Amino acid sequence: MTIKNSRSFKTELRVPRGQGQGLKKVLDFLIIRIKSTLNVAPKRVNGVVTPATAGSAPRKITGGLREAVKGIMISDHVAYIVIDLTPSKFNYGRYHEKKIGGYVASGKHRYIQPTIDLYRREIRVMLGKDPTDKRKWVQLAVREF
Repeated sequence: MTIKNSRSFKTELRVPRGQGQGLKKVLDFLIIRIKSTLNVAPKRVNGVVTPATAGSAPRKITGGLREAVKGIMISDHVAYIVIDLTPSKFNYGRYHEKKIGGYVASGKHRYIQPTIDLYRREIRVMLGKDPTDKRKWVQLAVREF
């Protein structure tokens, strides 16, 4: 799979060399979980869609953001979660996940990092780590660009 557009929003998952045996499983698991996070239907009051509260994941209106979520293995120890541009060429993935200058409401509906944090125990197990170990939860470096 290739990245359609260099302006796509990417989150890099990186584990130390030689420790990436379960990274493909982690990537597939996170893609499914992120898509389910983005599958929340908007609430309607008297037929009018109410806005999502700050801190919650963005709501599904057309499903375009959910469909834009992809996973790409770059090497045995590096993977990308990619959010492609929508057909309107706006980067909703970046808009909801990061604060962007000029957009007052941006960064209020994070969905990638909270999903990673929510499933950290499962990620540890998939990477072959002891889930009860109190040291750094997993050597999984996450970087957004």
